[in-house]
Amino acid sequence: MLAAARQLIDDISDRIDRDDFSFNTYRISDVLIIDDICADFDSANERRNSYFNSVIYDLINYRYVNMLTVCYTSNVSRAEMIKAKMDKRIVDRFSEMITLDLRIEGESVRSLT
Repeated sequence: MLAAARQLIDDISDRIDRDDFSFNTYRISDVLIIDDICADFDSANERRNSYFNSVIYDLINYRYVNMLTVCYTSNVSRAEMIKAKMDKRIVDRFSEMITLDLRIEGESVRSLT
């Protein structure tokens, strides 16, 4: 399953109170890929950050405990994630789960337009 971090949070927020919603879709997929994690953290929006941390922690912790694969992309380092107020427990689990840490350096193609 592939989801942009913002899309994942918005999807869960929009559907969490509906009877047909199942958080398990994100929990038990063979592979979960979260794109652009930490991009939506905003020091001015503490409530959204808190909600994001709560949802992502539950999801990542479940996958961590059950040894399920998580891939993520981010434009920031794990140290910068913590500085941006991402829950340290999430970052710790990412650090323990990583078997391949691929870093691509250079200018963003998107920022050149």
